[in-house]
Amino acid sequence: MNNEMINKNNNLRKNISINSDDFYVLSSFAKKVGISFSELVRKAALKYVEEQEKLDLSDFLRANYPFASDEEETELTEILKTLDLEDTGKELSLEDII
Repeated sequence: MNNEMINKNNNLRKNISINSDDFYVLSSFAKKVGISFSELVRKAALKYVEEQEKLDLSDFLRANYPFASDEEETELTEILKTLDLEDTGKELSLEDII
């Protein structure tokens, strides 16, 4: 495995890049609570993923993707002006899309 080592306990070893100030804060906290730096990062990362997975699509997109540019916003506004709210639309099939 390239840049990866797996030991007998099935733990994977990875290198990370981290700002020295951030490392100091995290390392100090890990020592304060009696766990290793790696364990702190592992727990924090898993908690972050769990929280992101719980978000509904709207909240997830708002948190993880940038807003539309001014140009996109103008284009969307023009499209919405032509939207017929009385039109019930139709269900699309896979063939319609392909």
